[in-house]
This record gives sequence, C-alpha cells and structure tokens, in this order.
Amino acid sequence: MTPVSDGRVCVVPGYEADYAYVATAFIESIRRGLGLCGLASDSPAGRVLAGQVCTTLYQLAGSTGLTRVPRDLAAHERFRDAYDQRLRERPPSPRVRRMAQEIAHRIVPFTAFMSGSTAAAHVARHIDPETRQFLFPDGEVPEELERRRQEWHRRQKRQRTLADIRGKSQARQALALLAAPTVLGEIGMWRGQPAVATVTTREPNRLEMLVIDAVRFAALKKEPGFRAATAAEVQRRLALNSALLGTLLDDVVASTTSPLVASIAQLFRFLTGDSHVALDVVIGLPEQATPDECVEALRTQVDEAIRAGGLPPELERHLATVVATIG
Repeated sequence: MTPVSDGRVCVVPGYEADYAYVATAFIESIRRGLGLCGLASDSPAGRVLAGQVCTTLYQLAGSTGLTRVPRDLAAHERFRDAYDQRLRERPPSPRVRRMAQEIAHRIVPFTAFMSGSTAAAHVARHIDPETRQFLFPDGEVPEELERRRQEWHRRQKRQRTLADIRGKSQARQALALLAAPTVLGEIGMWRGQPAVATVTTREPNRLEMLVIDAVRFAALKKEPGFRAATAAEVQRRLALNSALLGTLLDDVVASTTSPLVASIAQLFRFLTGDSHVALDVVIGLPEQATPDECVEALRTQVDEAIRAGGLPPELERHLATVVATIG
C-alpha cells in the first residue's frame, strides 16, 4: 500500500493481481462452503448468490486501495482461472512451501476443534484438493494434528466457570495473609531502589529474618541456577499479560522507526512463548543468548525507553509494569 491523498491508499503497482486474489480466494471458499450446504456453485441460484458476493467483496477491496477488480462473476472466474494457472506454472519456493505447511499445521488443530470435527474431516471439508496436496504432500493429515486438536478440546473442558474465577479471586485475597517463608523487597533489590513492601501484623509476632544485602544479592545474580530460575519466573509473569502488551507493542512498531521499540517487541514475543521470533533486530544481544540474558536485555531496554519518553501513555504504563515484574 502507498498513501495518495485524504488519508486514502492505493495498491503498489505490480501487486494488484496478488491483492485482488485474496478476495478471489475468499469468494471461492464461500462458494465451496455453499456447495457443501447443498447450493451448487454452478446452479442458477448458486451463481446469483456468488455474483452478489463478488460485488460486495471486490467493492471492499476497492475501498482499501485496489483500483482494478473483476466486474461480475464471469470476469471473476476468468481471473481466478488465469491466476491459478500462473500459480501452477510458477510454484512457490521450497522455503515458502515449508512456511505454508508449518502455518497450516499450527492452524488446522484449532480450527478443527472450533468446527467440532476431526482434523482430517476438517481439512477434507474446507480445503480444496489442490491446496490439500500443497499443504499435505503425503495426501494424509498427520496424526499429530489430531492429537493437537484433542488437546485443544481438553483445554476447553478445563476452562473455569464464572464461579470458579470468583472463588479463585477470593482465595487470592485470603493468600494476602503471609506465611513463612516469604520473600519481600526483591523488586527493589533488582532495580537498585529502596523496597516499598510493607507488612503489618494483627497481633504480636516473633520475626526471624534472613537478610540478603546488596553485595550478596549481586553475587546471587551471577549464579547460573538463580538466573535461570528468575528468567523462568519472569516469563511466566509476562505471559499473563502477553495479549494486551503484545498488541500495543505491535501497533507502536508499525507506526514508528524506533529501533529500541522494535527490539523490545521482539524480546517480549520471544519471552512470552513465540519461539519463531527471529530476534534479528534486538539490540546488543549475543547470538547464543540464554533466556536470562534475554530477560536482562528486556529489562534494560524497557527502562531506557521509559526514560527516553515519547511512548503512548498506555504502552508506557504497561512497560513500567514489565520493569517492576522483572525487577
């Protein structure tokens, strides 16, 4: 896309056909779905409805920057056939094909679970034969996808009800009553700032403490086991708010050229479980960095970004929480 005027955009020349084919493929998937429901795509009623779908979806494509689109169902079918033929004559590279297969293997178990069918039945029902051969060259859906679908089903059965959530909340409130052994002040120690934790008692108590001063804490931070345990705990805490903060970071990355924010976004995605993140724009990270080194890099860069200013208020607030979480 390139901007033109009045906030409008247009498709970059040379990519019109590729962009239009997104709508084309969507239209054909709708026609196949209607066929499975009993409305044949070549029947008079099927063609009338398909023509209406074409008008709607190609108009939407036009409103997002496409200037040349098929005008009716017949033109749509000619464009579909010509583009399909081009795809057959110029197949994707092995790398692109492998990426498509990996994406399909991640998506199919979830969509099959949502549709209430097995992975194999879902693929047979919703993916045309040519695409099935492209995504599953051996002609069969791997058994692993069915196992993943079943895992999605088991996760759904474990979803908590509203009563469960309220009960958990009440239990957390009860857990605000501390019991030994308890660690206090660790966030302030991590950040090199005074601790702000306060503990009060309802009645006289005898308190036994194991005090770790700054010197001892600095030594602990160098211990591999301590660093690994800390990194694992940080990843667990970050994952609790990964959806919201990840979206905020992606929005800012898309609208800014800040290498620091791009670095933070990649580190955050990696530490919250996205093992496919390239980590190719992360600042100052060794090639074979350990998880705890990634955690430390994220803490340092978030702190730097907050000090520099210029971030959206909501993102800065959540990043400040990250710094506090990491310590």
